[in-house]
Amino acid sequence: MNIFHYLKKQNATFSETEVNRLDALVLSWFSYYNYPDELSDKPFIVSALNKKEILKEKKFTIEASDGPNSRKLIKRLVSHPRFKDLKLSDFVRKTDIPSTTQFAAVTIEINPRLHVIAYRGTDPSFVGWKEDFLLSYKEAIPSHDMALDYLEKAMEKYEGEFILTGHSKGGNVAIFAFYKTSVENRKRIKALYSFDSPGFAYDFKDVEDYQEANDKVHKMIPKSSIIGMFFEKEPDFAIVDSSFIFIFQHDAFSWQVKGNDFKYKKRRTRQSKFIASRFNTWVESLSLEEKEKFTDLVFDLFYKTKANDFFTFLFQIPKYGPKLISLYKGLDLVDKLFLKRMVKSFQKAWLKKKIDFEN
Repeated sequence: MNIFHYLKKQNATFSETEVNRLDALVLSWFSYYNYPDELSDKPFIVSALNKKEILKEKKFTIEASDGPNSRKLIKRLVSHPRFKDLKLSDFVRKTDIPSTTQFAAVTIEINPRLHVIAYRGTDPSFVGWKEDFLLSYKEAIPSHDMALDYLEKAMEKYEGEFILTGHSKGGNVAIFAFYKTSVENRKRIKALYSFDSPGFAYDFKDVEDYQEANDKVHKMIPKSSIIGMFFEKEPDFAIVDSSFIFIFQHDAFSWQVKGNDFKYKKRRTRQSKFIASRFNTWVESLSLEEKEKFTDLVFDLFYKTKANDFFTFLFQIPKYGPKLISLYKGLDLVDKLFLKRMVKSFQKAWLKKKIDFEN
């Protein structure tokens, strides 16, 4: 049973039952849609999307995580008694290669005294994935600054309490904005829900009210989490059962539910612990300069393939794979040797005998 089973059984409005973890996951998905221009600059009711020309528009879900299920979800929500009357507003979207920025967010009014800010996770674009790699060595990526700015403007605009939510990188930027805003603002934030989001190159323990603030943060990962354990230093998370295997569990539509909550597991799988430990060990072994150069070199190669995004690249490997190999062969000797050294360092980390299974 997944999130669709929950929607089928849950017919109460938010005035009857409060926002729960399953709702937070659903609400986070509103950030993945690209709303028509006429709906982006003014508030609109979810049911207003129930127009054939909008729901059939391919660009509406082109950047969504799991396109088919995302389309299925929005078709349910536009007429669902719990979600159809919610008001969406302040949709912001920016994808920019020069600044390595991929960001989107939307505000959802539960009632005039409670608003949810949903931050988008990584889309299939190369720039979106490159920005994720910046997490390994930057204290703040471009989306972090945009997330904080978005939060503070929303809190000036609307009264009452807030809930922050996000899947994948969306949860990561939500956490950054939460800890970096003022103590006064954090007091107005009721809860933060992060779904399989990567961690940070540093922690937030120097925040003035860290312990009190930390109690509001609810991070959930699937039992075989890979992405959600990258750069993660805090073992405080709930482990959710999933019907998929391996990295495919990042797809939250595979997460299992039980009643009005997720179905939980006591521990992560050995595969999750093994891969996350190896990857994090490798990243920590690199210098700041090596991380930056590796990221720039690799993604410059992907950009030059002229593939639109990773989905295009993977689904058309016979076309773009040879281009990538040719571009690599065209690198100067210094860059080639550097990439080879990075591969060897990764192999060394992978074959390391000692492994931390504590988390």
